[in-house]
Amino acid sequence: MDTLNPAQREAVNHTSGPCCVLAGAGSGKTRVLTQRIGRLFDEEDVPTRNILAVTFTKKAAGEMAERLEPIIGASALEDLNVGTFHSICYKILRYDWKTQRQDHYEPAGDWWQKKTVRDILAPKSKQNPGGMNWQFDVGTALAFIGWQKNNLITPADKLDRVPEELEENYRALYKAYEAAKEQEKKLDFDDMLLWCWQLLKNNAGLRAKWSNLFRYILVDEFQDTNHAQHEILKLWAHPFNNVFVVGDDYQAIFGWRAARVEFITKFESQWPGAKVVLLETNYRSSSNIVKYSNTLIKHNRNQVDKTCRAHREPMDDPTMMHADDEDQEAAQVVEEIQALVQGGERKHKDCAVLYRVNAQSRAMEDALIHASVPYVIHGATGFYQRKEVRDIIAYLRILEDPNDAEAIRRVLNRPTRYLGKVFLNRAQEFGYRHGFALLDAIRLCPETTQYRYRGVRDFLYCIEALMSAKEHLNPAQMVVKVREVTQYDSWLAEEEGSDEGADNPRIDNLNALAGAAGRFAALRDFLFYAEQAATRSTDAENGADKVQLMTLHRAKGLEFPVVFMAGMNQGLLPHHRSVLYRDGVVVPESVEEERRLCYVGMTRAEERLYMSATETYQGKHVEPSMFLGEIWQRDTGVPMAEACNF
Repeated sequence: MDTLNPAQREAVNHTSGPCCVLAGAGSGKTRVLTQRIGRLFDEEDVPTRNILAVTFTKKAAGEMAERLEPIIGASALEDLNVGTFHSICYKILRYDWKTQRQDHYEPAGDWWQKKTVRDILAPKSKQNPGGMNWQFDVGTALAFIGWQKNNLITPADKLDRVPEELEENYRALYKAYEAAKEQEKKLDFDDMLLWCWQLLKNNAGLRAKWSNLFRYILVDEFQDTNHAQHEILKLWAHPFNNVFVVGDDYQAIFGWRAARVEFITKFESQWPGAKVVLLETNYRSSSNIVKYSNTLIKHNRNQVDKTCRAHREPMDDPTMMHADDEDQEAAQVVEEIQALVQGGERKHKDCAVLYRVNAQSRAMEDALIHASVPYVIHGATGFYQRKEVRDIIAYLRILEDPNDAEAIRRVLNRPTRYLGKVFLNRAQEFGYRHGFALLDAIRLCPETTQYRYRGVRDFLYCIEALMSAKEHLNPAQMVVKVREVTQYDSWLAEEEGSDEGADNPRIDNLNALAGAAGRFAALRDFLFYAEQAATRSTDAENGADKVQLMTLHRAKGLEFPVVFMAGMNQGLLPHHRSVLYRDGVVVPESVEEERRLCYVGMTRAEERLYMSATETYQGKHVEPSMFLGEIWQRDTGVPMAEACNF
């Protein structure tokens, strides 16, 4: 307790009733959480079985447990209830199923969900009698269902955020999906919240059991709480209301996942009698970085007014970098990293490169590989190992070597041509018997039904069309041609959907692949490089000295001595899918979450912060991010274009 500052001590000493700790970046919120649990146990004699600590991720739950063990001891830690909202809810559901002797529901995996929704959206057939024949994206469909559940909306309710003229289509999709889950006794990730809320809301006895167990509730990253989680929290907390939440509205960046920042900004109105404590001392970043990040975030309107103060001494101001395109930008970033490492100032692992979308990693990886600098990508595979990238490269390998059986096997059914393992095995056996290479065996194999033959004809047509185009197109143009001839983009959108809200990162990866191919004059040279790049290890080995690459979303909660923020351009940050315009002017509310994302990136830096913008991205002209202008002109009076040499 002696090492806590006054605001931290005030928070830790709070015992009963609702309390919201608004913790600025680097202000020691995890320390406050663990110290408060320790005080409840040691000084208030609260058994740890009556304490519930809710974290945003499974990893954060593990880290909290590690910090708590030396404070409360291993024995007390075993009784502590610690986990994510989803894991705690699933625990409650499983308890109810066991005590009521009901059938257990097994979690539905990602593959099962996509296959089920794909079948529902497909045309009706004898094999698929429930098909809707609706040309709708699988990923968007799943995102729609998840959004409804996170807002506690069932198929019988008024649906949220759907066009009125399509509401019945959406409802039919939702109902069919729920029926398919029930038939196979499955529940999805979002059901854990929805079903737990329904169970506790409708069962007073069970609700009382868990409320009596969870006498003291602590919630981390409260700014990322969605409606379902908030309603469950209220059921858990009643009637004691010993709710202690920690978060930062300045770092609320998951609105596209249904998180609602107003739960933390309006905590006092939601929880009468609540106490609010501000943690405004930043122990992580230099005062220069804190100053500039404060300048940026003050442009947001819908937030609690607080000003972070730096505990650390002034160091260098953030550095602006300017490049012609993403490849030159990456080369400049890597050159600066090498200078820091070779000068003995930093190790590779001290440097993090942050970007808005995964496709931006392509240029960075190429530059790091070229310079023989080790790196690791967090939350994603290496660029040249991504499925869609490997698919297009496989097509290109066939054009370079028609006898490349591995490449043929990979893309024979991508896009879907209904040429499964049975056909492939027959074609291979036919080739073995008659001495044909695989491509010729596929062309000549007589053991093909007429239905399958259409798929064979489509595959061979694609290869022949691409062979003809190869002679007069460069590698970058060939990447585009493969996508056009095979209609890969349309298939990918339907097959995979989107992983990041409204965005489709896989299409962005294919655009980035064309940029990579554009650096080579010959297709053979590009393929050789891509194969070499794909075999490089980008795994995060403990203690490995590697440059850290990740998206801005992934970087939340982390910190690094040196941070590079790449692609500080309008359309990337803020992302073009997020920005709304009215009469040609940006709607202020539409970019608030993107501005918070930029703030998160800036406040990851401890000592050095670099912000980079380019003239072009993927061959198109782009403007510098509006956030750069907000930072520099307001704080210094110097126009951003002049400060950044634009």
